[in-house]
Amino acid sequence: MAWCAITMGLAYIVAGITHFVMPREQLHMASGVKPAFFESLQRSSNTFKIHYWAIMIATLAGAALVVGIGDALHMEQGIILTLLRVGAICGFLVTTLSFGLMLNRAVRISNVWSTLSEHTQEAIRTSGLPNLDPSGLFGFGLVGLWFVVFNVIAVNAGALPVWHGIAGCVVGVLSLAALIGMLLHVGLLVDMSAALGGVVLVPFWSTALAVLLL
Repeated sequence: MAWCAITMGLAYIVAGITHFVMPREQLHMASGVKPAFFESLQRSSNTFKIHYWAIMIATLAGAALVVGIGDALHMEQGIILTLLRVGAICGFLVTTLSFGLMLNRAVRISNVWSTLSEHTQEAIRTSGLPNLDPSGLFGFGLVGLWFVVFNVIAVNAGALPVWHGIAGCVVGVLSLAALIGMLLHVGLLVDMSAALGGVVLVPFWSTALAVLLL
């Protein structure tokens, strides 16, 4: 469990940083595929690839962490937390698969973008990328709910110190804020979640968890 937590934290740092390093044209989760998306990828896709691989690694590690963290902390898990745990695992895994599909399609299309007709390019822009979670309900909503409820219960059970639980709850709130940003197409909320959650709080929470488990 400790190594899952460390892997998750490091991968989220990379994902958070690359979110802001990437050209803005390559950010499409909240605003949709922009007209210059594929042209930008054709010019440079390295940061885009690193970002997507980091998210896939982070979410796989997150799913593994959710599976075993309750037992590792010797917590009794009632029906509500068990259901939320299943939801969070599904949320992480859907995100992993979704980002893998989007990465594969985006790179393949960008490699031949300049050879496509204008009609075909417009059709691809309209259809977008094969996102299994376009609203963020799984990746942000279910995962965010689990973070909030798990940390509250863990603190009440004495499994986590209060400061640790507060950090985890804030991670959950930021994840839910990103869900709102996706639903309302407000990129600022997604950026805020990436900056505070991805770069700062998730690594802090998961590293502290790893120290606790080692």
